[in-house]
Amino acid sequence: MASKTENISSASLSRTRRLFQELRRDELCDYGICAQLISDGIELEERNSQFSGATPLMMAAMFNNTALTEALIKEGANVEATNDEGMTALSLAASCDATAVLSVLTMHGADVNTTDNAGNTPLMHAAREAYDVTAYALIKLGADTSLKNKNDKTAADLAKKFMHPDKAIPFGKTCTTVQFQRAADAGTRQSRTIRRPKTSTTSPTHK
Repeated sequence: MASKTENISSASLSRTRRLFQELRRDELCDYGICAQLISDGIELEERNSQFSGATPLMMAAMFNNTALTEALIKEGANVEATNDEGMTALSLAASCDATAVLSVLTMHGADVNTTDNAGNTPLMHAAREAYDVTAYALIKLGADTSLKNKNDKTAADLAKKFMHPDKAIPFGKTCTTVQFQRAADAGTRQSRTIRRPKTSTTSPTHK
């Protein structure tokens, strides 16, 4: 006969899997259902193998869901936990152009200059995809533009390499106050077009 502890663990794991399913619905995600699942108790550090070992917090961040990101952190989710590629919730948010959750994560202790297994920072992920608003927001939050990844590339280098010469300047040292304000203003908009994460969130090795 299963012990009471085992039954509780099984129930919380089942709720976690249900939460993963709901988060994947993106804009159709039902906050009420998710909030109830979290309240009833989930495995905060459970990994989703279909999303490269992402935790519930990582998935909420990837889908730019600020309310659930806040709720999960309040329950004790680790903001510095990493997936299979060494990416934190902040790195994943940056790679998915999920601007709104950036300040939420950093406010709760997420390192804006964290590096993944390839040495890439959140800013580098944003630069590579030319997510200028996300990049501006990260710089405003303290992202270091001078850092280099394991291939000795800065965020500006990646912006140039991946055919974004017109957007290379914002990643350099000439970012202006006006651009910072643009980031702050844009980060509050709720109707931005977000890059939807693919089933596999494998971090590319930016060369």
